[in-house]
Amino acid sequence: MTLQGLNGKQYQLDSKPLGSGGEGDIYAISGNASQVVKIYKKSSTSQALEEKLKLMVQRPPSSSVLNQVAWPLDVVYDSSGSFCGFVMPKLDITHELNEVYVYPPRTGITYKQKLILAQNICVVIHEVHKAGYVFGDFNPRNIGVNLNTGAVAFLDTDSYHIVIDKASNRAYRCNVCAPGYAAPELLKKCTDHISAHPEDKKQAYAKTPLDTFTKETDNFALAIHMFRLLMNGFTPFNGIPETQSASVGSPGQGDAAVRRDSYCFKKGNKPQAAAVPELDSLPKTIQDYFTRAFIDGKKDPTRRPSALEWHKALESFERELVTCNVNPAHMYQKRLKSCPWCEADSRYSEMMNPQPQLIQKSFTAPVSPTAMPIQGQSIQSQASNSSSSIMSSGANSAGAVSGTSSIHRIQKTGRKHNSSSPLKQRTRLIIAGAVALCICAAIIFNSVIKPARRYSEAQELYNSGQYEEAISIFNDLGGYKDSIEYLNDSKYMLAIEAMNAGDYKTAYSRFGELDDYSDSKEKYYESRYAYAVTLMKDADYENAIEEFTECIGYDDSNVKVSECYYLIGTKYENNGDLLEAMDAFEKADGYKDSKDRIETIRNDYPLLFVNIGDGVYLGKYEQDNDLGNGEEPIDWVVLDRKDNYLLLISKYCLDCKPNVNGDGSYTWRDSLLYPWLNNDFYNSSFSDDERKVIVTPSIAGVDGIFDDVKNDMVTLLNTDEASSYYESDVARSAGATAYAQSQGVEVRDDGSCFWYLRLPDAKASSSMYCVVPEGWCSYYSAGPNNDLGVRPVIWVDSTK
Repeated sequence: MTLQGLNGKQYQLDSKPLGSGGEGDIYAISGNASQVVKIYKKSSTSQALEEKLKLMVQRPPSSSVLNQVAWPLDVVYDSSGSFCGFVMPKLDITHELNEVYVYPPRTGITYKQKLILAQNICVVIHEVHKAGYVFGDFNPRNIGVNLNTGAVAFLDTDSYHIVIDKASNRAYRCNVCAPGYAAPELLKKCTDHISAHPEDKKQAYAKTPLDTFTKETDNFALAIHMFRLLMNGFTPFNGIPETQSASVGSPGQGDAAVRRDSYCFKKGNKPQAAAVPELDSLPKTIQDYFTRAFIDGKKDPTRRPSALEWHKALESFERELVTCNVNPAHMYQKRLKSCPWCEADSRYSEMMNPQPQLIQKSFTAPVSPTAMPIQGQSIQSQASNSSSSIMSSGANSAGAVSGTSSIHRIQKTGRKHNSSSPLKQRTRLIIAGAVALCICAAIIFNSVIKPARRYSEAQELYNSGQYEEAISIFNDLGGYKDSIEYLNDSKYMLAIEAMNAGDYKTAYSRFGELDDYSDSKEKYYESRYAYAVTLMKDADYENAIEEFTECIGYDDSNVKVSECYYLIGTKYENNGDLLEAMDAFEKADGYKDSKDRIETIRNDYPLLFVNIGDGVYLGKYEQDNDLGNGEEPIDWVVLDRKDNYLLLISKYCLDCKPNVNGDGSYTWRDSLLYPWLNNDFYNSSFSDDERKVIVTPSIAGVDGIFDDVKNDMVTLLNTDEASSYYESDVARSAGATAYAQSQGVEVRDDGSCFWYLRLPDAKASSSMYCVVPEGWCSYYSAGPNNDLGVRPVIWVDSTK
């Protein structure tokens, strides 16, 4: 894909993107290792965005920070002229700033290195503010860092906030802001606007009248980043009232904590996070800056420290550091008696592992079960005796009343009583108990006995190294006992087996599924790096580059990427594919002698780097009409390029020669110019080495043009070719050398003249074809003449 910049510069993009995002894709530029192009999705483009990027191209910040900001260097358009993206510097980053904030730390970065990152952030902020821009969305995901060099890089600059006219509410707006980084005055203004215009709720930053984002709101977010870099990665808005328990209180998340004014060192507050050091751990100046940023700045945003102020304070702090004797990553002011970072780690450890730890006790001996009564006849007898007793009692009672009616009542009562007799009740209870016992047994079996058996089975498989089978069972067991731990360990062991067997691709895929389990992350990069090395040994350099790129930051992966490009360049150079070799050596980024080899190719093959319209010198011919000073180099113009082959035409008419002997029809082969060009001119004007560069149209592989002269070394343009290669008659017009004029070429006052064209095809014709001084193509009856100029045409191989 070829794109064109604002001033016509062309950018040839690689076929596959380097990365993708929500708005579009990032592409490498062929032959340009220092820049990339962002191509927007159609849905993300707009006229306003195009105008914004043009403005940023015209008004960049200081060049000292341009290599640290994804700043628009050029706006690009597709072949139809439609706006599609912009060119920006290629930034060298290894991690997101967010990764530096993680606590407990994972990167191994020292406190001094955090101070350096903080200063480097301030440098960029200062220069961008000086240029008149506002960041707006100071999202840590938009800030990359290189943990090899300490450099910082700012991404998504196309979302920066640029005010055009505040009075008319015109601006190229920043429409988003990461939660927790929006200043309180901005949140309040947006809330007030939404209260009056609820329909704008999802576009508060875009719809709220100016001012929204300002340098002061940037300084608020900057202070949060300074706090997080200096205070173990925690946000300053994690404060709770001093009377609250840290295990109960909640400062809220993101913007909610800012709205609640939960600054952890505000009077009456304390940090909820145990790992936040005391504010007194920092120099007095920096303590005061946080007060200005989060307390004074709430009332008066202009009180917030600027990037320049932070930078000076951080430089001074860095000079006062001493290294902790316990943990070399810890550094602190030499005025302190102990390491505040060790103390914070200790508090955090105690919070995560409170003491004393309570442990369940076990019985010294199992409980003996109580003997159950034998079910059977005795129960029936008891039931029978009970029934008889009741019946007897009923009869005696009824006997107190005389007559048959009394007997009848006794019989009815007796039948009713028998339906819920103790015997039946006991029977039902026994059955219900048995059913309940069966259900309980089933539940116990399925929830206790069966999982225990399966767990034991999986353990045996694990212990015997049958990890695949163990994984299947542990996975089914879910959270039973420590099945999850065994599941992860089984997967880990499978990954180790694959790694030991040299199946590194499978290994890193399995380690990748385990996230932070054990040392899986380290093993992931180790095995992926090893896989890349095997690809490299197999000369599969392109895929090796992809794998090493995913491992940037591990071992010497970045060096290996450069080495692979160097090897690709060497392969292309050996095969004669010099342009591809140049591109690969550029991407090798100075590896070994890659820069020298680029220069060698440039010096040895100058024709390789010319473009259409450029001028080149090749061969010699008399031109100044001073025969005593020798022949002059021939000045050629590049008319066309087909891969490595160039079509050249002499810039001026070099001579004046007759074309035919007399009237009548003739073909190009019958003309007088044909043998002169391919014999006399070709042999006398070029050295042996130069003739090796000249090729026929057939060798150049051109199609549809020069069909009638495919095997000629030198020729002329025909009318069709002369029309297609020039955009206008003026461009087609040509002059003649002093020597050509002395041989009879007639030149007009403006220096233009007639010049020959060859016949348009191989058929005979009685017409002479030429370009007139005004530049348009014409013809007239052929005949002996000697006032037209000759402009030879040749194809050359730029790799020779």
